[in-house]
Amino acid sequence: MTLLTFYQFTLFFSTRFARKWSPPDLDMIDCMSLNRRFNYRQKLIENLRGRFRFRKPEYFAQLIQRCSLKQIKSNFKTGGVVLIGQDNVKRLDWPVTKIIAFLPDPDGEVSVVRLLTAQGEIIRSVSRVYPLEISSDDLAQIVRRRNSKMEKALDNARF
Repeated sequence: MTLLTFYQFTLFFSTRFARKWSPPDLDMIDCMSLNRRFNYRQKLIENLRGRFRFRKPEYFAQLIQRCSLKQIKSNFKTGGVVLIGQDNVKRLDWPVTKIIAFLPDPDGEVSVVRLLTAQGEIIRSVSRVYPLEISSDDLAQIVRRRNSKMEKALDNARF
């Protein structure tokens, strides 16, 4: 054990406090935080790209479940509500229309539909028209079932 001299004492504390209390270099701090943020965003982008690449085509095949044209045509009825598919618009913004008539080909098959929109009538291919997930008939059945259940519940609740 040796004695601590005044010079060693001042040297130790002056360098220690000088480092501790000196103003930080703001450029270095900003650069470090920006680099960290940039690296984080790069990793995030790479992870998302890795998830949604076409490495797994069976995954995308499951997402897009297309049915045959005959099944689609059976879902359509005159007066039914459908969506018009557009490539340049998000699916949430597709216009909702009503089917007015089916226009058959010379072969007798229906491939074109006349639709009523808010702007007027238009004609679209059946391949660009998508039925809603629930048809008006299904909706009517659901409403009838709910009403009957409510009536039964009210009958049971009456004294």
